[in-house]
Amino acid sequence: MYSKETELKNLAVLQVMGSRILLTPACLLRRSEVPRIRQFAESTVPRYDDLDFKFHFRLDRSTTEILLTKLAHSELPSDLRISSGRKAITLSKQLLMILWFAWNIESYRTMSDRFAVSPSTFHSVCRRVATVIVGDIMPQVIKWPTTAAERAQVTEGFQRLGRLANTLGAVDGTHIRITAPHNHPESYFNRKHFRFIFKEFVEVTYGSHMS
Repeated sequence: MYSKETELKNLAVLQVMGSRILLTPACLLRRSEVPRIRQFAESTVPRYDDLDFKFHFRLDRSTTEILLTKLAHSELPSDLRISSGRKAITLSKQLLMILWFAWNIESYRTMSDRFAVSPSTFHSVCRRVATVIVGDIMPQVIKWPTTAAERAQVTEGFQRLGRLANTLGAVDGTHIRITAPHNHPESYFNRKHFRFIFKEFVEVTYGSHMS
């Protein structure tokens, strides 16, 4: 039979502030193992064929390997490779985490469960890897051709890939879902029936790769 005495036995003093005593369930004072999806990045993703991998991560495996190599040789924060308090997270898993975050509309709770980490760890990994990609790797691969030789290389790439002559870049963009602002919310409604801002970017070619 559940009684008040039983309830008090299941409570532990967390903090005493003057005459106020704050109580919390004793079970919350110990960190228990939270059931999560296991081995998604380690076992499931390697079994994806090339089409499934690109469908989920929006990059093919060869491009992902190139990015992973650049991450491994970049100026990473000292704690990037070990961002979980319990266990080191491999750099390849961290890269898969941020790619999943970038291309899938899921909550941090769902994504962290998929990769068997806490939501705070998932957020920390994405923030740190994104910082390295944007600050270190992006300037190496995304740049406007400034010399005659670079411009010739770009135009030759467009000619070879798409039979487009005298082309230096291709404008593209994406709709990013937002919460409508208070002023003129109707101006942010698109043909897909959600409110958005439009992000526009330019693609240029170097050799056989788009950047």
